Amino acid sequence: MEWVLYITIGIVAGFLAGLLGIGGGIILVPFLSCLFVCINKFPLNLATHLALGTAIAIMLVNTLMTVHAHLRANSIDWEIVKRFLPGLLVGGALGPMIAGLLSGMMLSIMVGLVVLLVALRILLVSVDQCAWNLPQGKHMFAVSFGIGTVSSLIGSGGSTFSIPFLSRCRLPMRQAIGVSVFCTLPLVTVASVSFVITGWDAGTPTGATGYIYWPAFFMVLSGSLLFTVVGAKIGYHLSNNVLRKLLAFVLFVVAIKMLVGCWC
Repeated sequence: MEWVLYITIGIVAGFLAGLLGIGGGIILVPFLSCLFVCINKFPLNLATHLALGTAIAIMLVNTLMTVHAHLRANSIDWEIVKRFLPGLLVGGALGPMIAGLLSGMMLSIMVGLVVLLVALRILLVSVDQCAWNLPQGKHMFAVSFGIGTVSSLIGSGGSTFSIPFLSRCRLPMRQAIGVSVFCTLPLVTVASVSFVITGWDAGTPTGATGYIYWPAFFMVLSGSLLFTVVGAKIGYHLSNNVLRKLLAFVLFVVAIKMLVGCWC
């Protein structure tokens, strides 16, 4: 029964990752945390950190698949990638270090509140109402550093924040998703290594390396790989407005899940 639940979560997260470009981690964290507590009987404080680290590691593989689809569709603006990436990488290394200092409950509340605010902003504020110019130089570094830090801290991989930001800067939704997905790849690579290091002496269970729990990693990944590509292909047939509303709805559901918590 356990493996069915993990694979099902992987299918849902993989499909949404490909469809909306959100990497899947922000979907995985609340459900992995719940399963770790209810099925594996891990303490809540440890379960949240394991969910974050495992989700980030899964996203590394899923993002490879999604990047391939976006490369074929030629939806990646390489000039923006070069300006956006450095701050993301520095922030991506810092986030897991901060997470290691926080309790599981604090992390859950933080994830829920941040994701809820992003969902409400996407849903209520149109691009035309609040359009920005794309930052340059140190301003772009500061923005991407903030996105990288918060993203790796809450296991979102970056796209949860970078897609709304880039679309607000007048990038078409598909191009914003393409840039964000590509930048997520090096971000989650750095964050995965950081979660291994910060969780090395944290008393994690057998089967874990740092905060990455490998049994869940392989079961979830087996369900998500194919459906990541399926989601990406479907996403190219949907309008920008539909993609924005879907993204807001998914983030809203995840936020409520994290804030309400998991009862077993």
